[in-house]
Amino acid sequence: MSERLYDIIEISDLKDMLNKTRDLYSERPAYKIKLEEGKYKTISHKEVREMVDSLRNSIN
Repeated sequence: MSERLYDIIEISDLKDMLNKTRDLYSERPAYKIKLEEGKYKTISHKEVREMVDSLRNSIN
């Protein structure tokens, strides 16, 4: 049997995935959005989770 090339994160749902990626990769980039030629905005995993929480709170 071959050796695994990378670790697998077990997730049960979207909320679980957002929590685990926030905890594991907090300040690492989750997304890069192109603003204009040569300029990008980087959004971290922590910021993604904060945006989702903010959206959830605005609905309630």
